[in-house]
Amino acid sequence: HADGGAWLRRALTALQFAAAIGMGSIALAILWQTQFAASASPGFDPAPLLTAELPVDINDPAGRAFRDALAQLPGVTGVADSSDLPGRDDHTGTHGSMTVKRNDGTDIGVSVHWIGASFFQVYGLQPLAGRLFDPRIDQAESKGEESVMLNQAAVRALGWPSARDAVGQRIYGTQTRIVGVAPDLRWETLRDPVQPIMYSLSTNSRLLTARVQGPTDAVEQAMLNTWQRYFPTRPPVIRHAASYHAQAYADDVRLAHLLACATAVVLVLAAFGIYVLAAHSVQRRAREIVLRKLHGAGRAAIAAL
Repeated sequence: HADGGAWLRRALTALQFAAAIGMGSIALAILWQTQFAASASPGFDPAPLLTAELPVDINDPAGRAFRDALAQLPGVTGVADSSDLPGRDDHTGTHGSMTVKRNDGTDIGVSVHWIGASFFQVYGLQPLAGRLFDPRIDQAESKGEESVMLNQAAVRALGWPSARDAVGQRIYGTQTRIVGVAPDLRWETLRDPVQPIMYSLSTNSRLLTARVQGPTDAVEQAMLNTWQRYFPTRPPVIRHAASYHAQAYADDVRLAHLLACATAVVLVLAAFGIYVLAAHSVQRRAREIVLRKLHGAGRAAIAAL
């Protein structure tokens, strides 16, 4: 009965260590994957970009005035408006989409991002084919033909063999003409595959992105001061563009830290269990150990007990 109890205690201690090792491995895997995903390129350089989330859209006089004042700040080289930002979670659980027709007439759903005409220029991007939106040519909700841009995934999904083949074409059965193909941006996390995306010109954006030349700290403070002039009763929402993707992985980082803490607790309990098991074994076999040492047993032989 005593031997059975000893083996049970040993088995439980070994199980504790196995659980600790397993939890530690999972915590490390989550942390490494999260660090890799958070450091992966979103398709543009976010370092010189600052964003502002307006309480009104840019059709409102205060919103329009704030955008114009932002463009005049020292160090700001460009301002773009949009209805969404790469990596931003609007907490609605939905993303804009619409159904269009492939070249063969079948239906397909594509994501739609509404952006200002200078969006890609401010983000420092060049078209893969065709041209970018031009505020001198392209107008939102213009009568007649509408200009749009696609990403590579949308080009393939709609049935064109290459980006160059898509430029200048109309989407089947519409007055929508493709003026260019944009590079793939990571609008969501790496957990989500790149979706077919169509870019259309926005008319009521509430999000602004400013491109900054040089250090961003002074410009960020100037943006906060400008905010207080136009929206004195609203709390300012000025952020670095990179913060949105970092926030998207915050839950994963917290989970990894919680698992690491739980692993440490289990390891401490397992170490205490080994200490108790060893102390009990020494106490139970004290006479045997004394006799073995009297007959010349070494440390290794005693430890093997």
